[in-house]
Amino acid sequence: MYIVILCAMAIFLLCAAHYSVLSSTKQSTDLTFVLEQNVENASIALNSKNKVDDIHSWAIRHFNEAGIPLRNHTLALLPTTDELLKFVGKSPVFVHGDGRGTHRGAINQCEKFRQGVPNENDRWIGVAGIFNTGTNLLHKLLVKNCIMPGGQKNVYWQVPWGKHGYATSRNRTAFQFIDDEIEFNRDHGLVVVTTRDPYEWSKSMCRNPYVVTWDDDTSCPNLASKVNLWGKHENILRVWNLWHRKYVYEFPYPRVIVRNEDLTLRPRETVEKICACAGGQLTKEFKHVTKSLKNGEGHSNEQTSLVDAWSKFHWPRDPRGGLSIEDYSIAKQSLDEKLMSTFGYSHPE
Repeated sequence: MYIVILCAMAIFLLCAAHYSVLSSTKQSTDLTFVLEQNVENASIALNSKNKVDDIHSWAIRHFNEAGIPLRNHTLALLPTTDELLKFVGKSPVFVHGDGRGTHRGAINQCEKFRQGVPNENDRWIGVAGIFNTGTNLLHKLLVKNCIMPGGQKNVYWQVPWGKHGYATSRNRTAFQFIDDEIEFNRDHGLVVVTTRDPYEWSKSMCRNPYVVTWDDDTSCPNLASKVNLWGKHENILRVWNLWHRKYVYEFPYPRVIVRNEDLTLRPRETVEKICACAGGQLTKEFKHVTKSLKNGEGHSNEQTSLVDAWSKFHWPRDPRGGLSIEDYSIAKQSLDEKLMSTFGYSHPE
């Protein structure tokens, strides 16, 4: 009997030991599986993040510099780097000259301006641009980031003859400058003009027309309708042509033309070019404009955030630029192709 009990105990101990080994092996196997799964999942997440960072690198870099954290749902609203490049090209458009020709990327007229105003403290910058092209944005960026030798008082929110007026009005004085006219020398200024893609601009004019009126306002931009702005015009895009022609071809003074698109997407590079041209110094830390891009009298109450502004640059663009078939046909006939090319714009498909 004693021998039987001893045998039973031995068998029990052997079984327990075997079970322990099996259990340990299973736990080890399970742990290895869990670790492998975690590593695999982490790798997938990392690769996914890298992919997102890669395709949105332009937006991420810009918003990080501006101090605006981007969450996934916000990032999904923004165009990819590839979309942005298709929309605005690889570098900012910088058009300048003295009215006897246009120069994209040339620096001779900037040098001519600085030599023409040898006392650097006398140099000033004045902003001009037709409605809805980003004149307020440009002024804010310049005040924050371009230090003029004579101080920031030499960065004017508009030129003396009024920022929205024709270039041929240079000898007139806007009412805001009447008190300063005695001390103000308009020959010492570099005029910085803003422009904007005419298709997007025409839609913006529908939202905020300022003093422009349509003879037929049943739809907008309604390019079959004549419009009124300091006279009668065939359509709103003919106004875009006329206004820009005067600054490109009929303004024999130093001036620079920059695009609203570059001020929005590439503000640092664009402001740096303007500032160097005027003989100013870019600040060490670039300050972005992140709040409302429109304010002041004459503007609507609608505020355009940085995310809203960027979300407009998705590619491909809306068919026909969002215009009706009839309006698109008129647009292609109306727009000045030479101006379009000078500013780096093209007709949407």
